[in-house]
Amino acid sequence: VSTFHGRVLEVRTDQLVDRCREARLDVVAGVIGEARDRWSEGFGLLRQVAVSTTGVVDGHGTVLRSDLVPQWEGLDLAAALVQRLGVSVSVENDINMAAWGEFCCRRGQSLSSDGDMLLVQMTKGLHTGLVLSGRIH
Repeated sequence: VSTFHGRVLEVRTDQLVDRCREARLDVVAGVIGEARDRWSEGFGLLRQVAVSTTGVVDGHGTVLRSDLVPQWEGLDLAAALVQRLGVSVSVENDINMAAWGEFCCRRGQSLSSDGDMLLVQMTKGLHTGLVLSGRIH
């Protein structure tokens, strides 16, 4: 959970291994709902949720392919979470979201708000996230 200005208020991790699609959605929506309820008094109503997930995500929040989370394949994750949470939800690929986070942390310091950045992550493979002109690509 973070503020619009990037201040991290809370971090939580839950195991989703071997859960079916609906059970995964219930856990994710439950965690977000609990955080919303916990932080709304001090920060107001939840206005936007941004979700990062592994795999290929289209521009509307549908997971087109996910080798690591096959339960998400073909799922309009954004719409499913909007239905459960009642707020706007954007969904992005995890490495793109990591690139966006790094870009936001450096914006105003070493990057302009319309700058470019390439994030390279080397784990089990080589992954890249790209921000061009201040937008995820």
